[in-house]
Amino acid sequence: MSPRRIKLFIITSIAALVVTLPAHACSCARSSQAQAIKSSDVVFQGRVVDVRREKGKLFATLTVVRPIKGNVRTNVEVGTRAQSASCGYPFRRGQVLIVGARFSQRQYTTNMCLMFSLNKN
Repeated sequence: MSPRRIKLFIITSIAALVVTLPAHACSCARSSQAQAIKSSDVVFQGRVVDVRREKGKLFATLTVVRPIKGNVRTNVEVGTRAQSASCGYPFRRGQVLIVGARFSQRQYTTNMCLMFSLNKN
């Protein structure tokens, strides 16, 4: 095989590997609970009363147990991506946890990184 064909073979092989690599999982920068609270529009302790999936998103309805930051109603709906690989938070009915969310496009949203920063022990 000529050096040119070897080079072409190597480049083609590397390109094939790059194209077939799996998607990267969610990666979170280390953040303190104080930083997570500061970056959130609202923070509250809530109980998950309902969870639904819609168009690649997960929507959790929570009953607010204790407001921590911002003005929140008694019941709040928070959206997140449905897949944890894309940083979605896996809400489960009955959970009681601290929720941090940002308000954008008339909707509260959160992600795995923010939720883990607020709920770490």
